[in-house]
Amino acid sequence: MTAYIKTGALVVLVYLFAWMLPCCASEEDADDNAGGDSDGDSDSDSDGDSDSDGDSDSDGDSDSDGDSDSDTDTEEDSDSSTDSDSDSETVFTEKIVLTWEDNSDGEDAFEIQRKVGVDDFSTIATVDGDITGYDDTAVEPQTTYTYRVRALKESESSGWSNEDSATMSAPWGLDFEAANGDIGGDTVQSKPHGYPEMFFAEPVSVVETRNDLVLARVPVTGMLDDLALPVFAHLQDPQENDYALVIASPVQLARSGWPYAILDVNAVGSAYAIAEAGRPGLRQQVADQVDVVFDDGQHLVVRAGEERAIEFANMGFDMRRLDDEPMILSRSHAFAYQFSSIEYDPIIDGMMEQVTENKVETYVGDLSGEWPVTVGGSEYTITTRYTKSGEPIEKAVEYVYEFMAAHGLEVSYQDWSSGSSSGRNIIGEQPGTTLPEEIVIISAHLDDVPSSGRAPGADDNASGSVGVMLAAEMLSQQAFERTIRYVFFTGEEQGLIGSKAYAKQASNDDDMIIGVFNIDMIAYEGDGDPVLRLHTRTPSSSGNPEDLVIAETFVEVVETYEFEDYLTPIIDEDGKSNSDQASFWNRGFPAIQANEDGDDDKNPNYHTSKDTLSRINLTYLTYYLKGSVGTIAHLAVLDNALAAPTNLQATCSPRLGYN
Repeated sequence: MTAYIKTGALVVLVYLFAWMLPCCASEEDADDNAGGDSDGDSDSDSDGDSDSDGDSDSDGDSDSDGDSDSDTDTEEDSDSSTDSDSDSETVFTEKIVLTWEDNSDGEDAFEIQRKVGVDDFSTIATVDGDITGYDDTAVEPQTTYTYRVRALKESESSGWSNEDSATMSAPWGLDFEAANGDIGGDTVQSKPHGYPEMFFAEPVSVVETRNDLVLARVPVTGMLDDLALPVFAHLQDPQENDYALVIASPVQLARSGWPYAILDVNAVGSAYAIAEAGRPGLRQQVADQVDVVFDDGQHLVVRAGEERAIEFANMGFDMRRLDDEPMILSRSHAFAYQFSSIEYDPIIDGMMEQVTENKVETYVGDLSGEWPVTVGGSEYTITTRYTKSGEPIEKAVEYVYEFMAAHGLEVSYQDWSSGSSSGRNIIGEQPGTTLPEEIVIISAHLDDVPSSGRAPGADDNASGSVGVMLAAEMLSQQAFERTIRYVFFTGEEQGLIGSKAYAKQASNDDDMIIGVFNIDMIAYEGDGDPVLRLHTRTPSSSGNPEDLVIAETFVEVVETYEFEDYLTPIIDEDGKSNSDQASFWNRGFPAIQANEDGDDDKNPNYHTSKDTLSRINLTYLTYYLKGSVGTIAHLAVLDNALAAPTNLQATCSPRLGYN
């Protein structure tokens, strides 16, 4: 980076190298700059050595855990790697190059001005009259700038003037180009303005400069919003240290004042995916097959376009591809509501009693291909729900559409496409009575893997899909103050594609979504301990309190309706982002993931043909689904004025003696 400092008539050139800034500052300096790096990670240093936490630095070497750094190629262009080994003083430049033609006579200097505000210009530099070029380095990526240049002649009487210094009839030319050549060679011609005391050329169009962007890891020691950087993912490592994946220019990163480590260059969001191993030992099995740019011990940040992400999913990874635009960290109309203890409601209790183990078994068997179901008036056995399976996924989609329509809901499809993948989300809507603009969503992904052969997906994720079906069946019989949406996503196993499309549309429509209860894998319980996990954003996210309202409501349902013998809820404020709730977090919406105990009791049949009805725990699943129905009912608020007849009420409450 090059900065110009003007003192009186003296222009001093100062070189500030990007590699000397906070990314390579000592920990003490970083602490002074950004409130301290409490995660204990060392930041990259100027000699190019990788540090112990796996952060990569400027030398391009990978360390022993598979982390790579800034010399690695992107998937799209493997021949365009940047060799940062050759010079330890490599500078990432970011500038706009201005050149002009001299058609004046006898000028003493040129004054370069940049537009600020609507009509004002500010002088950014003055150069000698024999110079016809200037590099503006105080620029940001993806930003437009307008310039003008004045020829100046010094006189004792009037100071700076150019009455005699230019031929007024001839136009000047300004050549604008980005230093990296992205916008090179554009010549902008403009006739001079006829002012007697000044002569300048103003571009007739604006110029955009875009520096090569990098992927960087930035520790989050306070609130995520405080970074004021484009965040593409917010993660937590196994030691519970938060960090952000940022795509920005080195200049932006340096100016932010936060410590950072560059992981990759020429960065584009969709070129990366975050992978988590779904089975023990999987990371070691495929270590030589994945292109890792960072490994925090739990999350692998890998180069993976769409097709490569699909291959990873087929290996057994949970995959989430980054977007091409940064996260929305908070919404302008964020719904401000606080958790308050729920009260027992006999009608809600009655709805939960309708969720029986026999019904759960039937619906899971329907979706996992245990027997034929009726779809479109004909019998069909759903042997796979793989997104690219063609007829099987189409039949599964039609099956849940018809199910919701049969329960009186307004049902619609949302078509999506991404690269070679396409599919449909299915949305059932139950309008609210008094607060219809406030929306509560219960969701699950309908699709599954493996990609070939039989893919029953009983746990992943017929269990969650059945949760949405049962909520639709039970809750549609009552009226609620808030709108309830029952949403099935496809394309989840390919990188959350369907939910990305849905959340983006909801964001564009400015929907007031006050809570998303996303259910993914809630049927495996193999150690006799009925732990379940409710994943929210971490406390460093401004959305964490809203997520906690949803999670705490579920916990209160378990306690109020006395399910403690069957369920042990744990709220994990860990930002786990390997399921569809992450798509809503990326758009600033409150959401949680309801999950089995994937930490200490992993399903060994995950992503295999052995994920069948016979290998899940139906009692555990049934009570999980009862709690899910109760949670949505309490969040959406039962409209007692329109309550249905008492045949839906519980016949007996063991706690309150209701009958």
